[in-house]
Amino acid sequence: MLNGFVQIPGLLLPLIIMDRIGRRYSLCASMLICAICMGASAAIKSDDYAGSLTLFLIGKLAITETGNKVLPTTLEEARALDKSLPVKQSKLSVETKTAV
Repeated sequence: MLNGFVQIPGLLLPLIIMDRIGRRYSLCASMLICAICMGASAAIKSDDYAGSLTLFLIGKLAITETGNKVLPTTLEEARALDKSLPVKQSKLSVETKTAV
């Protein structure tokens, strides 16, 4: 249940953060936060339930943000690549032939 509650702000925060600091810096920061949480959870003792749960939820929030930032960044780069290629060599453009 906590996992679902953490995903809601993880889906909404990228909308605010990407406008302010950009996609690439925020993507790098959220991946770094997730990596730090994963590394820190390995250092925590197994009997510290609250600490490991907190690190898991922070890492889950960060990786949910990452998932929402990757798709727009990938689409933007694919669109830029498509504009730089000639139309006949573009993999994304579709030529249609009409039957006579």
